[in-house]
Amino acid sequence: MRRGNLLGAKEKISALVVEDSWLESSLIRDYLGTELRARGYSPVIDDAISFEVAYQRLSSKQYHFVIFDIDLDRRGAGLELLERFAKEIQFSVISSARQSNEIVQRGYVLGCNHFLQKPVKQEKIGKLVHDFQKKRAERDQRASLLSRFVTCDRTTSLEIEKVLTCGDLATHISGPTGVGKQVVAELIHEINSGPDLPFIERNCSAVSESLADSFLFGHVKGAFTGAIQDQPGIFESAKGGTIFLDEIDKTSKEFQSKLLKVIEQKKVTPVGSVRSKSVAFKLVTAGSRDLSDLAAEGEFLPDLLERLQGEAINI
Repeated sequence: MRRGNLLGAKEKISALVVEDSWLESSLIRDYLGTELRARGYSPVIDDAISFEVAYQRLSSKQYHFVIFDIDLDRRGAGLELLERFAKEIQFSVISSARQSNEIVQRGYVLGCNHFLQKPVKQEKIGKLVHDFQKKRAERDQRASLLSRFVTCDRTTSLEIEKVLTCGDLATHISGPTGVGKQVVAELIHEINSGPDLPFIERNCSAVSESLADSFLFGHVKGAFTGAIQDQPGIFESAKGGTIFLDEIDKTSKEFQSKLLKVIEQKKVTPVGSVRSKSVAFKLVTAGSRDLSDLAAEGEFLPDLLERLQGEAINI
């Protein structure tokens, strides 16, 4: 096998530096090329020293990364270019020696991702490239995520994308039966916990009240008839992974109270024991009925509702 195949082809990144100072342009292009290559990209960097040249280049070529000098040729010219082409550029930056919150705010409204304060230094360009790389990774992750669902509905897509940002927050997934709530829960686990930590799925409606304590907290040998050995509950078994409780909307208020206590204390006491154990877990719940409506009707604990909806996803 040839060495080139072993190493793999580097991804080409097209960039444009819109700057009317040749010295500044040269410096930015040098720094930008260095930082992109350091992160494994193969950069192709163009320059534009006037509004007309920049407009021509942006009209004829698709760029991944563009730095706009705000005061190109005349005051505000760079912002005009940004307004016209922002949607066609993956990562846009506005630059200026002037310190103006109004200008920066205007740039973000028009779609820029960053503001570069002159004088330009390599560490500043390095930060831009770092954020560019992060944004591309998030975009690729989002595309991979959405490819697992069959939907053309923008609202649904935005709800699914919350999977990427829920982090360690307790997450509640609502939606009708059969819509794919467990698939969403598995994706949350995959993104936030990873394959090395457990994913524990349980249907709450299948847990009888008599076994709820053992289900949640575990039990020790001899705690009750048939307890022939120590058995951990779901929270202890999670070991920092994800617990997915489906049909949480069908639980009793007694069950909800016990669940709330574990969430608040991050501790469990197995049935038949007097010693508590610390537990770590990411909690994902799901249900087909609206928990807010159930809380208003007195069927669901408001305090638990608040705890479960650190992030709410409606599919």
